[in-house]
Amino acid sequence: MPKTQTEQWLDQVCSHLYWQRHRNAIRQELSAHLDDRIRMLRLQGLTEEETERQAVLSMGDPDELGRALAELYRPMRRFLLWLVTVLLWAGAAILALCLLFYLTQKGG
Repeated sequence: MPKTQTEQWLDQVCSHLYWQRHRNAIRQELSAHLDDRIRMLRLQGLTEEETERQAVLSMGDPDELGRALAELYRPMRRFLLWLVTVLLWAGAAILALCLLFYLTQKGG
């Protein structure tokens, strides 16, 4: 059985996501939004095919959305950025303390 426009759009968005857990959660969320949009469009009297097409189009470019979501769901990258920041601040604090200690020893 061929995939619907909605399934194809969801597949394309989720193809950008690395973690399966994120793919599943995002797919469910986006699917719920699409279902809501389809229900609203059906009330306007559109055909089933046109309703689905309009709903998918209203969600935007799947590759653009997929790349944006992939950027948000990179926990390792976020953790490494946090770790580097903490280490830099710790290094700056240690350097400041060493300088302060050196200056107090030199003066005393």
